[in-house]
Amino acid sequence: MHPINEELKGIKKIIKKALTEHKYKMLREPDEGEDKCTLVTPRVCIGNLPHSNFSLYGASDRYFQAPYILVGYESATADDEEESISILIQACAYTQEEYDGEDDEATFPDNMGILDVTALLEMIARWLEEEGSPCFSRPYEIGSYSSKEFTYPYAFGYLKFDIETGIGSPHQARFYE
Repeated sequence: MHPINEELKGIKKIIKKALTEHKYKMLREPDEGEDKCTLVTPRVCIGNLPHSNFSLYGASDRYFQAPYILVGYESATADDEEESISILIQACAYTQEEYDGEDDEATFPDNMGILDVTALLEMIARWLEEEGSPCFSRPYEIGSYSSKEFTYPYAFGYLKFDIETGIGSPHQARFYE
């Protein structure tokens, strides 16, 4: 089996480089005592969040810092001829802004974080295709976590794809050097 950790580190490196080169910024929630959001480059880490039982309110401030991108994997398989790693990239955006509804008395959350997460994941897929390696190939899946896992004012999404690294695979090149 090819080293999974090395693949994850390589993907992380590509994403961090692209975020810097493209000066990609997203909203960060205000620190305590502040009333304005700031724009920051999303943090990129290796890891996974188990959304079926993830509770934002149980997470410590030190751990949960939106916006972020987590580079992880779901599984890896190998036999005598092929190796495959199912990559899972999770992203989180913060949205605080409110807008006025049709009724003058009503104020609604904007929920634009889901659009921010989707745009970020689409950019990551493009960056991995363009700047990554032949390992990244279609098909890939972009999705959002259902309303069951939705935790306002945060929005979560994911990008899933497989890396085929086995003998005879057209994708023998790696994400890492």
